[in-house]
Amino acid sequence: MDINIDKNRWENILAYDETRVKLKPIDGVEGSDYINANWISDLQGNKEAYICTQGPKDFTVADFWRMTFENKINVIVMLTRLIEDGVEKCAQYWPSHLNEEVNYSGIKLTLLKEETQANIIIRELNITMGGESSQCTQIQFTAWPDHGVPPESDYIFLSDKTDELNVAKRPILVHCSAGVGRSGTFCTVSSYIHYLRGYVKERGKLPRMSIAKAVYNLRKERASMVQSGDQYEFIYKTIFKEFTTMENDIKQGKYPKPPSNPNPTTNPNPNAQDPITNTDSKPPETNANTDSKPPETKDSNPPIQLHTNEQANTDSKNDKK
Repeated sequence: MDINIDKNRWENILAYDETRVKLKPIDGVEGSDYINANWISDLQGNKEAYICTQGPKDFTVADFWRMTFENKINVIVMLTRLIEDGVEKCAQYWPSHLNEEVNYSGIKLTLLKEETQANIIIRELNITMGGESSQCTQIQFTAWPDHGVPPESDYIFLSDKTDELNVAKRPILVHCSAGVGRSGTFCTVSSYIHYLRGYVKERGKLPRMSIAKAVYNLRKERASMVQSGDQYEFIYKTIFKEFTTMENDIKQGKYPKPPSNPNPTTNPNPNAQDPITNTDSKPPETNANTDSKPPETKDSNPPIQLHTNEQANTDSKNDKK
């Protein structure tokens, strides 16, 4: 819809219709159900584990908070600074001072608390809309450099802190600037850490995994998720770090093999595509798909397994969005 074109921060990053997050329409306002955001699945088969969206523009901040309120979001993960390399990456969508109230087109935001832990800033916010109020926590990760990627341990800490704060186990709202590169990286790492820990706890052994397949499936839900070779390699290194930790824990007897379970819960949907067996060895193409339709599924590559000598494929071009 032409009326929504200006709501997109990047002209080549659009939201697939099939997984698009739809806002409640405002009477008499054409296109008011649109926001550049998609539902993202996790590896356990939850189709609404994450919402990935772009960093709000000045005139889409109210839409961002409508989405947060309507979907009962408890945790927002922000993976960018407001300005990087002199370029605006995201509009400031929260109050600057404690107890300050800001009104975004009828949606009132109050900053209740702000603290810094390591490389993250945690803000507690109160949202009032239509006479109802709710609270959410924003986690801003500040350690992603203008060029390159952050330390793997920082990202594991970020994932763990996000889980700690998401007490109600609601969908996690994730954004960077375009909502695909760093956001896709976070969703892949977070989802795999959950999968890996759950699998080991339940079965007492390490799973067979395909990061390439996970990224491929992610890109069927939102265009261009994980944009660069650096990001793809970072995912491998971060998950391998966790993989090695779990391997050592198993050797030390921290996860004794449990009794045989005919109905394991790590992949509860019997019809779901198992991410640890349907695998490939090459990352999918990184070009943005701009026709609002997911790419066709095709996988003829042989299965792979994550070993200590496996190297990430890093042949895609670097993109910092």
